[in-house]
Amino acid sequence: MNEMALKWFKSIGKEQIQTFQDNFATSYNISMCLLTVEGEPLTVWSNESLICYRLGKLNPDRCMAHRKKAIETMLLKGKPIIDRCYTGLSLFLCPVFYKEEIIAFFMGGMVSLSDEKNDVFEALSVKKMDEKDFVNILNLLTSIVSMLSFVVNLSDNDNNKNNRLHSVLIKEFSLSERELSIVDLLIERKSNNDIAKYLFISEKTVKTHVSNILRKMNAKNRTDVLLICKELESKDQMR
Repeated sequence: MNEMALKWFKSIGKEQIQTFQDNFATSYNISMCLLTVEGEPLTVWSNESLICYRLGKLNPDRCMAHRKKAIETMLLKGKPIIDRCYTGLSLFLCPVFYKEEIIAFFMGGMVSLSDEKNDVFEALSVKKMDEKDFVNILNLLTSIVSMLSFVVNLSDNDNNKNNRLHSVLIKEFSLSERELSIVDLLIERKSNNDIAKYLFISEKTVKTHVSNILRKMNAKNRTDVLLICKELESKDQMR
């Protein structure tokens, strides 16, 4: 997975993105998934189209070839696009930007924008939609993704501050990179369960890391870790 895509994904949270995607897809009765620019799914498909599922099993090469071509078009234009696959279904690609670079995209739709009767579409419960409504859905999603990207980029402004604290923690307590990541989340008062989901590790592993952090920092509990970090930050600001 692209490193920047993973950073964006982790900054927001896997569960939060999946929940948003599920709700958005259900609200507008469309299929939807977040993918990397290489076409690798980052989330589970929401409201997956039955016709796409079946054709993906029967003719995966043709589906992947069309997806690759659509991705290339989106990357070339550098903006959201509406596409039509060989089945006649309409879909959109909504890019996710990180530092002005497209690092992932939401693919969605798989609806019919035609008024013509299609027995196959009806048999497979393909949703019919007005083109104007489809464009409005894409515009709304584009606005939401833009705000999410802004929040992630804004959070990067705190990196210098974190890096200074990390340097001190490494020097004073020999914390590992993983332990530093967990300290950052402890400062945000995240629970073990939240940390596990954020870092894609088990809750048992989080508990082990937290125990090691407490031992290395000679801290009795999480509150002690917060106080030590605040004291170190205060000293750094006085220099």
